[in-house]
Amino acid sequence: MVLPVLAGVFIKTKAPLMKIHYPETIRIDLTGRCNLKCKHCQASMFTGKRHQELSTLQWKNVFKEMAAEGAITLGFLGGEPFIRGDFIELLIYAKELGLRTTVTTNGTVLTEEIIKQLVDQTNTFTVFSLDGPNSYTHDSIRGSGSFDKTLKAINLFSVYQEKKEKSLLGISSVLHKNNITNFCDIFDTAIKLRAQNLSIAVVHKGGRAINNWHNLEVSASELVGIGKKIAHKASLLRKDIEIRLDIFPASYRDYLSRIHEIDTNQDIRLDVSGVKECYVQPDGRVFPSQICSEMLPEVLLGAKRSGIEFNDNSLKNKSFGDIWNGVEFSRFRNLLLSRQYVASLNPCNTCRFSGLYCYPSISSFFINNSHSHPLCEYVNSIES
Repeated sequence: MVLPVLAGVFIKTKAPLMKIHYPETIRIDLTGRCNLKCKHCQASMFTGKRHQELSTLQWKNVFKEMAAEGAITLGFLGGEPFIRGDFIELLIYAKELGLRTTVTTNGTVLTEEIIKQLVDQTNTFTVFSLDGPNSYTHDSIRGSGSFDKTLKAINLFSVYQEKKEKSLLGISSVLHKNNITNFCDIFDTAIKLRAQNLSIAVVHKGGRAINNWHNLEVSASELVGIGKKIAHKASLLRKDIEIRLDIFPASYRDYLSRIHEIDTNQDIRLDVSGVKECYVQPDGRVFPSQICSEMLPEVLLGAKRSGIEFNDNSLKNKSFGDIWNGVEFSRFRNLLLSRQYVASLNPCNTCRFSGLYCYPSISSFFINNSHSHPLCEYVNSIES
């Protein structure tokens, strides 16, 4: 029989349904430490817990276990990964294991020597966080002087990677209330900085963002207002830079294509947490994703109500393989792949895109969130 394909989870076979799960991408918050105090930081909950971080040797052993389980890419986040003096050493070791590596950094602590090591010795795709096209916008979120330091590091990186004929530079920008008026300028900024990739996301209510939410939240009307502008700008510049938009649900992408002839060229939104992806906290605890981790306690409480508890998931006590293939992850994985939870997500459960171009997040089920995406509501309101 021919089975549906979910990001490589199911395969064509005449045998009974066969599930394939391997940790293709693993996101790692290497440290909770950071030299900045960004107002929208989700990982701020790990600040001040250096004593709980894994050691250099522990991380190397974990990388080896991850590679053995089929990992392809390790994506390092933070905190600020370069705060750790052993980070380059860890990147080199991951490369020796055949693992691809990416890192997201604020760029303010990168020296010319570190940049040379990154490009020459690790081949790490390096993504710089930039919250606006100028110091006024960027520094309002990340602190005075941070924009100039980040820009200096980006320029150094860009010049050096081109000298070595490599393409390893990305820009990441988060949409929030403070930068919404000039947000589309970030496209031109990324191109001027000769970045190969630009990723765009919307601010999430987690970590330090909770206390600053009144100054960060993008309202539904604001998102509708900026959405078309972002999509149009991205469609015009797609030949100049690879653009990843993690902000548009399937119904809105369809609306842009049909009504405005704007092709967002965005990947299908699939929740493959715990199936092809997972997340590791600085203390070594492994979770299906950042959303389903201690970063958002209410999601974990919802998982617990569904009989899924992540109590025995520390890399300090168990191997990565034992955790990934263990009871807790298996229960989570079975619920996600069964898709039974989608039936309780109204109106997602009746959407024609659900399960085809959009895979509703299981976290919405865990927190009993039946509200549709603001952009979906907008499309429904004008087409109903």
